[in-house]
Amino acid sequence: MQWRLKAQELANDIEKDMAYGNFDETLEKYRQQPHQDKDTQPVTTAELFEQFIESRRQQGSGEYNLHEVYGTMLRYLQRFGTIDSSDRALEFIGKLKMGELRATAAKPISDRTLNKYTSLLRRFSQWAIAYDHWETDHFRKCETVRTEKNRASREAFTDEERDLILSSLQLSRYYRHYYGYVSAMFFLGLRPSELIGLQWKRIDLEGRSLVIAESLSRGEDGKTSSAARKRKETKTGEVATLPLGSEQLQIFAYQRKKYPDAKPDSLVFPSPEGLAIDDHNFCNRSWHGILREARIDLYRPPYAARHTFATWAKRNGMPDEQTAYWMGHKTTRMVTEHYGHLDKQPMVPRFTWAPLDD
Repeated sequence: MQWRLKAQELANDIEKDMAYGNFDETLEKYRQQPHQDKDTQPVTTAELFEQFIESRRQQGSGEYNLHEVYGTMLRYLQRFGTIDSSDRALEFIGKLKMGELRATAAKPISDRTLNKYTSLLRRFSQWAIAYDHWETDHFRKCETVRTEKNRASREAFTDEERDLILSSLQLSRYYRHYYGYVSAMFFLGLRPSELIGLQWKRIDLEGRSLVIAESLSRGEDGKTSSAARKRKETKTGEVATLPLGSEQLQIFAYQRKKYPDAKPDSLVFPSPEGLAIDDHNFCNRSWHGILREARIDLYRPPYAARHTFATWAKRNGMPDEQTAYWMGHKTTRMVTEHYGHLDKQPMVPRFTWAPLDD
């Protein structure tokens, strides 16, 4: 497992360098560097975690997540000290849970936050083992907390809830502008940064296809404003061409009607001010209101719309391999942990959708 992980990360680095013209023909860049003598130059857990953060950045992880989640964990590790055993790892998790590593007054964290941190530390531990920094998984005894509330918050919307949200948007006084954007959230299944940054030049209405080649990701330190966002390659570094069904084409036709003078580089789903949507503000200011108007009792974040797409597609017969390719994954993790061939000609199921008369 360790050698497979290292081999896959190396292959990803080489593919990315070839795509951007940075391939090292001498291969020196890709050779494994000899480890420093740990006895003479010990690496602290926090320093090792910094290396882990950089590896995730190279693999395309978003800056917001790296700064807000990974960065917070780094500060906790710096305050705690070295973790070199399962007992120390359990002690660290205990202090996390009670909020004793906060810079301000200690305050226990929620089970949901603790689960997020525990999952992150497990990934870090597996990375450290794979790259020969650790010999054992220090966090193997650290279990996530299972609660009904946590499970519910990650649920996909039901078909009825999805349709209720969209029908409510049609009549909404305040949030009607987002009808096309939210429809695309549910029926395209793209990552938020890919959908926010989608440009008209990537859509071929006559050819009935959509190209996902880049994202408009959050800026440095997780800033979400339009000015702070930066165009980047997709999370996996790959370009995907997706065939569009007739109903998906209606969503784009509706947006084109709203913006008849849009240029090829124009955003397909701009904010009311004509800028890139600030997904943080959208979630805090609009999404809560949208769910409230639709009378959805159980809150789920906008990202749940992507999970809703996957659930809906699978229920309607789309194979896991096609769903994974459509959604930009390299694996069909829900059915297997191994990489495999992905069907690159997925056919999206039919659905009912009607444009608004603006």
